[in-house]
Amino acid sequence: MHKPKINLSSPAKVGTTTTQPVIADGNLNPEFAGHAKIRELFDLSRTHLHRLSTAGKIRSVCLRERGKLRGRRLYDVESVRALLIANLDMEVAN
Repeated sequence: MHKPKINLSSPAKVGTTTTQPVIADGNLNPEFAGHAKIRELFDLSRTHLHRLSTAGKIRSVCLRERGKLRGRRLYDVESVRALLIANLDMEVAN
């Protein structure tokens, strides 16, 4: 039996259409993020985030499987941003 030769050096031209690759924008604003991403965005420690969440100043959710003791805590990025904006000092520079 004779095997057909396949030319891998050039893409097939018959009936194929290609488009440019889509590159995701690196400035995506996530709705929820873990403590590491919040630290990267706002420089807030995990301990500080926990205290703010416990005090009800920011929103968070714990994703945990039923019966498990540990889970993954995610923080609402917009609530962190709103807290920071609410605490801006509105002093006028001299």
